[in-house]
Amino acid sequence: MPLNFVQLKGSHTGEYLACMVQYIVEKFGLQDQICGIVSDNTSNNATMVTKLAKLRWKRFKEEEGELVDSFNTEDKDNSDSEEEDDEANGPKHKEGELAKGDELSLDNIQDLEEEDDKDAYTSVGILLLRIALKRGEHPFCAVATKLKKSPSSKGKFIEFCQDNSGKAPHNIEQDVLTRWNSTYKQIVSIIRCEKALIVWQCDTQYGIPRKSHLNQVDFDLARPWAGSGNLL
Repeated sequence: MPLNFVQLKGSHTGEYLACMVQYIVEKFGLQDQICGIVSDNTSNNATMVTKLAKLRWKRFKEEEGELVDSFNTEDKDNSDSEEEDDEANGPKHKEGELAKGDELSLDNIQDLEEEDDKDAYTSVGILLLRIALKRGEHPFCAVATKLKKSPSSKGKFIEFCQDNSGKAPHNIEQDVLTRWNSTYKQIVSIIRCEKALIVWQCDTQYGIPRKSHLNQVDFDLARPWAGSGNLL
């Protein structure tokens, strides 16, 4: 579950990061779902993890925090060349990342309690969508896996994208646990290729099993996230 949508106003000390993570996790009742944390602030990870370990969340263990630094180092090394190309050729605001000013503050999160029923349903739905994606339980994961492992299916999918005037690139991003914004990028790609996905998934030779088919609710829950960056 990425927390990059929260705007941090204070100094990014280990104590402050632990406080913010605790606030968000407990507000949405996710204590029993957290088993590890990936953070960009590697210098303050030890303090943050130590503070959170004292809360005794059911699945969270302090020693798992030692994996964070290696995750970030590997992820950074793998993406350095990609970032250099993007900076040279692409816009400052890259697709799949929140633009400056799009982050939510804690005041925005607190406003959830005052939403009407429809908005509250959407907010909770998107939260559950993120959790399912990170667990690999959502149909989006089945789509991404099929396209990654089957070149013939991917080729057919690209044909459907072109036939349905889908915007490039014609692919579905992988949701990688150690990449902090990969869930958001996957959602953006799902919505971008929505028309092609609806046709492709039903193809008996190249599509996915019926139990994994995407329905309108899946797209409706994902669209606010992909469209505006307001994740909650």
